[in-house]
Amino acid sequence: MLAKSPARHFSMSSSKVLSFPSLSELLTADSIHTWLTKCDDRLELYKMFNPSVDLKDRTLVMCAADSFDAGSMKLSAFWRSERDSLLDTSWVLFKGRMKSQFLGTDSKVDVLQSFFSIAQGCCPFSEFLADLQASRATLNAYGKNSPFHVSGFLMKTTLLFRCHPTLRLRVHAIPSFNLETTALNAFISILINTWAALEVKPLIRPETF
Repeated sequence: MLAKSPARHFSMSSSKVLSFPSLSELLTADSIHTWLTKCDDRLELYKMFNPSVDLKDRTLVMCAADSFDAGSMKLSAFWRSERDSLLDTSWVLFKGRMKSQFLGTDSKVDVLQSFFSIAQGCCPFSEFLADLQASRATLNAYGKNSPFHVSGFLMKTTLLFRCHPTLRLRVHAIPSFNLETTALNAFISILINTWAALEVKPLIRPETF
């Protein structure tokens, strides 16, 4: 019986060629942000394994463009029309150009409107939380310097003022509660635990906003 060959694992140290993960449609704020983050992660690993290799911004942009899905008409048209200017820009500016090209201002406004329209109403708190977190992640994909960025404090206030009224009153009644100093994750835990306690007792009536 033949012995099995050991499994082969990808090693960035085995190649001097940098490759970025593939980018294909649908091109959303979340997918663009995820792709750019993975590209930065891949670049950091590459530099770690190949410290002697000097990568120019032009090379990084070319590697990124090479990862575009050839079947995407949007990506193909973008690269065809912007190639020369993109190759002359920095890696940081290229990433900003990707966001402005495929995300646009209109989509930001739509997501922002959706974010501020979300309310718990008669839904379970978990659904309300998931909807807000998804909208926040999409808005924050534009970067911390974007005016559309949803800070931790804004997220806390939105959770508090748009959750079920009974939940809000119960949280307000907690003696040690401090909206300003409580970390976002800790605040979310407080809301989850308080809601779970309320569900045990039949005190909650459906609410609409």
